[in-house]
Amino acid sequence: MREILFRGKSLDKGEWVEGNYSVMLSGRVAIQPIGRIITYEVLPTTVGQFTGLLDKNGKKIFEGDILKAGNGHIGYADFSEGGFVLVCRCHANLTDLYGAIQEVIGNVHDNPELLKEE
Repeated sequence: MREILFRGKSLDKGEWVEGNYSVMLSGRVAIQPIGRIITYEVLPTTVGQFTGLLDKNGKKIFEGDILKAGNGHIGYADFSEGGFVLVCRCHANLTDLYGAIQEVIGNVHDNPELLKEE
């Protein structure tokens, strides 16, 4: 069973926050770090769920992370049809995330240039 964890970019400092996802009474989205009382309001479009997988360096892989596969292909982690997949930068050839060794090299919010076709 994988850990249910979310990540989002905080509105106040622009830093990434990991923890529990919640929607405030005001309708704004927040992340509460595990074991902490404080919550951070985050930009809703940046929220991504932990895939349950780690890259070859032990870094957690979240939706929206840009990954370099063992074969050199670059794509991003996405949730599709009930599971996490690697979407190639050409937006074709969905590859099961479990089938390749990946390294997180950025994310779609901070590093969109990594997904541009060569």
